[in-house]
Amino acid sequence: MRSVWQKSETVDWFVLRHQASESELLLRTWRASRLTRVQDCEAQARTLLPALPLLDETNAVEQTRIDTPSGYVTELGVAVEAAERGRFRGYVLVFGAAVGHCFAGVFSTLADGEVELSERLELVAHGVFSRVRVGTVEDRVPEP
Repeated sequence: MRSVWQKSETVDWFVLRHQASESELLLRTWRASRLTRVQDCEAQARTLLPALPLLDETNAVEQTRIDTPSGYVTELGVAVEAAERGRFRGYVLVFGAAVGHCFAGVFSTLADGEVELSERLELVAHGVFSRVRVGTVEDRVPEP
């Protein structure tokens, strides 16, 4: 379903939107202090995008550490909350820190039922974010 996702870029984020499922995926990498931590990267992402959802004891359904992107310490969180007209809104948030770099990924979606929502969140949390790769300068150099 790649063709139905609409791509746009803001000054700070790479954005993909899927209108039919009311889903949005935001991604960003940036340079940070040499000894940055995941919490520092999350705080910087929230400064850039203050509307990022918060995970707390009222909405968090999963919080774990994942091994991607390679070379990053990354924390993943999944949250669910009731939305208007009996619908459900779900989020997957990832924040990662590597030496001198940060990574953030935010997925949000709106669904009519709990099963539909959980399937989307599972796909993104353990299918999409588990495969994230951050490009390097070497990736831009053409092979001879």
